[in-house]
Amino acid sequence: MRKLGTFVALFGFALLIAASAAADDLEYDLQLMMEWFTGEFDNHLQYVEEKEAENPPEQPHEWIHSIFHPVELPIFGDNVFYVEQYIHGDPTNIYRNRIYSFSVNDEVGAIQLTIYSFKDHEAVIGAHLDESKLDDLTLEDVRTLPGCEVYWKKQADNFIGWMPDGACRVPSRRSGKIIVIDDDLVLTRNEIWIGDKAEDEDGNYIFGNKLGIPHKLHRSHDFACWAVVAPEGSNEFEGGTVARGLTLHDQGGHVEIVTDDAEPRTFRLELEQRVYSGENRVEVLKLAVYGDEDDEKSLAYTWSEPDSTNIGMNLRWFQAGCTKK
Repeated sequence: MRKLGTFVALFGFALLIAASAAADDLEYDLQLMMEWFTGEFDNHLQYVEEKEAENPPEQPHEWIHSIFHPVELPIFGDNVFYVEQYIHGDPTNIYRNRIYSFSVNDEVGAIQLTIYSFKDHEAVIGAHLDESKLDDLTLEDVRTLPGCEVYWKKQADNFIGWMPDGACRVPSRRSGKIIVIDDDLVLTRNEIWIGDKAEDEDGNYIFGNKLGIPHKLHRSHDFACWAVVAPEGSNEFEGGTVARGLTLHDQGGHVEIVTDDAEPRTFRLELEQRVYSGENRVEVLKLAVYGDEDDEKSLAYTWSEPDSTNIGMNLRWFQAGCTKK
């Protein structure tokens, strides 16, 4: 009996050590995840490849850009992000902004993401650029839906995210019917795949990719850019248009340049990561300039290694350069 008591005590102690180690592992994973999650991600490469495919998919993916900006908001916890997402490469075309709060859930044995929506979402748009917009935020200014938490676990070199099946149930503002939302995600150091979808209680499609293919977003990097355009009909830059202080991200970031001519001309400068597949798969960083007449076909472009920190072009009448921030 004495030996049995000793065994039980040792077994209980071992369980406590194992539980403590598991909690420590989750805390470590949480901090690693916060590093990987911070930044901006974009699926421009997926969008372009589907658009240019010989046999485009029946349901092509939208072009989306996600901003995950860490903020100090203790009322929401220790690991908090302001999230802003836009579509079609237009930072003013915002379709969602949220507060994300990450914490360790020992009961589930996973990292928990609690999502808060704003009652007045327009009042805080751009908070990643001006955090003072969040200064007076209280728990009364947001709402969260129990059952719509996302759980994450580290597997090999990925974090896998999921919602428990059927747990996230949201009443539709339009129809009043219950919408069942599901979300499957993968986060790596440089990518996030988002597979959100929804249907009603009868299984009818509401949103999401019908083939179950997620939006595949790559980490974007900002470049400081400039451009000079010679006066129309001239190859001399003196008296031309100078555009400085431009910021482009490398996942399809673009900006319009309007000349100072008597009859202004408009050009678009675009920076993007591309993958060309032929006999070999070639990854490049591409800088292109487009004109008014053909918005789809570039006037000229140049390319470099995908991890280049500098890229530029000189067409005699047009010059541009970009340096990674």
